[in-house]
Amino acid sequence: MYPQVFKTKAEFARELGFSVRTLYRRLNKFNYKLKRELLSPDEQKAIYGLLTLSREGNQGLDSGPSARLD
Repeated sequence: MYPQVFKTKAEFARELGFSVRTLYRRLNKFNYKLKRELLSPDEQKAIYGLLTLSREGNQGLDSGPSARLD
């Protein structure tokens, strides 16, 4: 398990592989508002869970119809 530390939004976004702006945009889709303070370990888990669920739910949506030609 990783250490329980408070992080800035920039540190957390970088860990997830995107910018702070993208973090805000993705959370805005769920009406999740970030506070003007460091992210607690519990808040980090909640955000990670929210973003993970959204990714799993969209797996089949991005692929579109099969373009395979046999």
